[in-house]
Amino acid sequence: GISTSAQEPISAGELEIDFERRLVTVRGESIRLTYVEFEILAALAQGPANAASLARAIYRETPATLLPAAARNVLAHLIDLTERNVVVANPPVDLSTRFALR
Repeated sequence: GISTSAQEPISAGELEIDFERRLVTVRGESIRLTYVEFEILAALAQGPANAASLARAIYRETPATLLPAAARNVLAHLIDLTERNVVVANPPVDLSTRFALR
């Protein structure tokens, strides 16, 4: 996964990420995230990215032949995070869409 233990908390608009506590809040309200969703947000804190590049960053130990499946999994999480107004996408949403923190 993404190395987040030494990072200071960040704010991006209405979103705050506390890496040490693995806590994300939107407008002061804590939101439930899976392990992968937190890893996605941690990677997006470094800048916009698409599902394939996020999968490579999150699943570093995964064999290259499995990365396309990992990218589809990340895309499913990104779509959900978009619907929950946690990230924004430049439609139409597909594997090449770049996502960013809201």
